[in-house]
Amino acid sequence: IGDRGGYIDFRSADKPENWEGFGYKRIFLNEAGIILKNKDLYVKTVLPMLMDYPESKLYAIGTPKGKKLRDGTEHPFFTIARRGELGHPNYRTLTFSSYDNPLLSKTDIDELADEIANMEPGLEDQESWGKFLDRVAGNPFAFAFEDRHIGKAQRRPNDLHYFSIDFNVEPFCAIAAHIWQDAQGHHAHTFTETALKVSSIEAMAEWIRTTCPMLHLIRITGDRNGYNRAIGKNGPTILYNDLQRALNISKAQIEVPGNPTHMQSREDTNYVLANHPDYIIDTTCTGLISDYRGVEVDGQGKIMKSDRSKANQRADFLDGGRYMINTYLRKWIQQSRR
Repeated sequence: IGDRGGYIDFRSADKPENWEGFGYKRIFLNEAGIILKNKDLYVKTVLPMLMDYPESKLYAIGTPKGKKLRDGTEHPFFTIARRGELGHPNYRTLTFSSYDNPLLSKTDIDELADEIANMEPGLEDQESWGKFLDRVAGNPFAFAFEDRHIGKAQRRPNDLHYFSIDFNVEPFCAIAAHIWQDAQGHHAHTFTETALKVSSIEAMAEWIRTTCPMLHLIRITGDRNGYNRAIGKNGPTILYNDLQRALNISKAQIEVPGNPTHMQSREDTNYVLANHPDYIIDTTCTGLISDYRGVEVDGQGKIMKSDRSKANQRADFLDGGRYMINTYLRKWIQQSRR
């Protein structure tokens, strides 16, 4: 730098292999919430670069991007910030809001905050005030999902059993819930799930029958494509009709409206997560919990499903959850928004 003999390197997180083998007295990570989603980059590259000089310092700067990573572990950026807040001698945390920037107009900030609040409820605390939210880093479908939604779901054997099915080639996935209203208010508890190794109507019917032996209490919704797909059949068939016959229930017990768009479904799902007074997913429903935490959307709000080898692109249980909301919580959403 000038005639002092110093230098500055600019490096990209897109090519972390170019970071290795260097030591610095000062390291600045811009957008640390995004960069540090790569835990290996932090542990194997950034930390070793601080070892060459005893006075080395790391400046991790940026808007928080959630407390957790997709695998459920703690986001390194949150770990660093929390250590500073707890008074660790080697860490210091400073938090500034958008309003602390003298170069920004308060009116512009207010307008942006209102727009953020309309698009993603609860996100204003992160974007305007720099707060860490109970959400997963990245661009999650269920950005309003929190640990408070996980618990012990009530089992109500004499109440209606609401099933939501996602027909894949393999596996068939389904969730089951109780949805009711009493003197304490509205309740929606998902109490069990399944991923059938054998994708057949007979196997699904058997699981539903075992879950709810009193057949008149069964209510079924799910993927509208079940009306025009033939899985394991030689000719055209309607999967819901096959399921109805296998269970020996009436047509009125199956309600399958048109599939919502991903964008509309995302808005409805997060509205429920943010506002429903008692939306609980049982701790045993690990597939649905994992999908809520990990499934991501692209820039247009569409669920990414092109590569099933990646956990964040397998939305089998999430699809069941959003079909359930579209069919059986639609009335609550409309009433709540009035």
